[in-house]
Amino acid sequence: MQKQGVITMLIDLTLPIDEQDKNNPFFNQKDGINVARLGHLGTHLDILKVPNLDINRFIGTAKIVHVENIFQREIEPADFENKVDIHKGDFVIFKTDWLPTYYKTDFYVTGHPEAGHPELSDKTLEYLIQKEVNFIGIDAAGVKRKEGHLKADYYCADHNVFVIENIINLETVNQDTFKFYCFPLHLKNSSGLPVRLIAEL
Repeated sequence: MQKQGVITMLIDLTLPIDEQDKNNPFFNQKDGINVARLGHLGTHLDILKVPNLDINRFIGTAKIVHVENIFQREIEPADFENKVDIHKGDFVIFKTDWLPTYYKTDFYVTGHPEAGHPELSDKTLEYLIQKEVNFIGIDAAGVKRKEGHLKADYYCADHNVFVIENIINLETVNQDTFKFYCFPLHLKNSSGLPVRLIAEL
């Protein structure tokens, strides 16, 4: 792709939706199909109580936060606040390396045998909300584990910040700031919206 004399690259950050994929947790868990019908499938946005989002939010600046392989404790602001310059309206993506490492194993949903999938602390969520970020993304099944998952999503949604889960291919993105395009399905009465997430480098 060429734009005003500059060659750009597009990278798809979207986890494919494939009913035949034995590793897709939503097709292979109890009540998984019902979860999928609510839109929580593949790379998706947890929209919860907001029926419609301004489409202008779906194109903007994304910033990758490197917090690889933090499993045995929560991810805190001190892990990244002095390394990433976060501004109002940014899409902040946490690169934990969880999904590419564990998606094809039994640990993807159940958690790392020593702890569980990475999760953000309450202080980190508060920090990002105070920064008035656009979206919070992560290459894992959520920003919190188990019962904390829904609570965190509601907390963020209450402050007009939304979570995008199951982001892939971050290892192929060779810069930490880039333009993103996020195209969610226009589903009614769903708490999740599958998205096509694209990085422009």
